[in-house]
Amino acid sequence: MGSHSLPKQLADRGLSEIQIAKKLEQCETAVKYQMYHSLACLAIGLSGTSLRKRGPLAACSLFFCGMLLFSGGLYSMVFFDYMGHWSIVPLGGVTLMCGWLTLAIAFVFDASR
Repeated sequence: MGSHSLPKQLADRGLSEIQIAKKLEQCETAVKYQMYHSLACLAIGLSGTSLRKRGPLAACSLFFCGMLLFSGGLYSMVFFDYMGHWSIVPLGGVTLMCGWLTLAIAFVFDASR
């Protein structure tokens, strides 16, 4: 949708070419981060690592919350012109980083056993 119908929808709303380019870039960023972290959760699930362990489960939970905040915040700006609270997108980014840190710590502690 982002590459096919979104530019036309944004142009129909009367946005300038610069605004359209910015919104398309925001949409692409949201999609990339959502895809990367969805694949990370899938890889964790398929890795044979028990999700009953707290580390991988916490990392996947943080990834999910981060995707909701980060990508969801960007999607709301692109599709609805609604910013919400200014800190939603940065908070989502921090949540995603905490997910990676949690996963790294879980890996280090699991490898040391």
